[in-house]
Amino acid sequence: MNQQCVQTGGATSVNVNERIGAVYDELVTKIERDPTIQAMLDGTLTREVYVRWLQQSYHYVRWTSVWLDQAVPRATTLAVREALTTKAREESGHEQWILRDLVSLGVDISTRGNWPICPGVAAYIAWLCFEVEKGQAEAILGAAFILERLSEHYAQRAAKRMTGAGFRRDALLFMAAHGEADVGHTLELMKVLDGIEDEEVARTIELAAWMTAKAYLNLLESVR
Repeated sequence: MNQQCVQTGGATSVNVNERIGAVYDELVTKIERDPTIQAMLDGTLTREVYVRWLQQSYHYVRWTSVWLDQAVPRATTLAVREALTTKAREESGHEQWILRDLVSLGVDISTRGNWPICPGVAAYIAWLCFEVEKGQAEAILGAAFILERLSEHYAQRAAKRMTGAGFRRDALLFMAAHGEADVGHTLELMKVLDGIEDEEVARTIELAAWMTAKAYLNLLESVR
């Protein structure tokens, strides 16, 4: 039996939450030392770095609801299909929050097609496009777990500190609203992941979590 599988009352648990939780914990040890995150949390982030962070975020956020919609019919269980349908509604339009923030910061959003994209975000987009369209649709759940948990833990704190440091509230919509919206989402997602019993699906979700963590660290590095 696979060492990552546990037999429980005749059903097989593949411990998805434990596995992606470990990926997240490793990410946090690096996030806590990251200069960009620290600047967000202590109120010293510059406008220039914040603009670059929003632009990189826009590149992947605009795909999220598209991926979720595409993943619904390809998911392997009814519970996952229902969860993906709900998440698609929840995530719809979040890229518009980013664009509104950038407008408030004086950025010309008509040029967004020419904004640079860092290697990590480019790889994240390409890989999830493949998984959702041709591979294992549940991969999107691993990505969602990492990003929503980061948002739960950091977004509202960062928005409050940046407001106190002089950033206008109407330039912090994505950070503040996304942080508020994601409260509780991780627990809901974990309940769905508890029902995953297929080891191949579990490996893909774990890989997606790892890939997302690596991509996000590169995003943070790229905007400094």
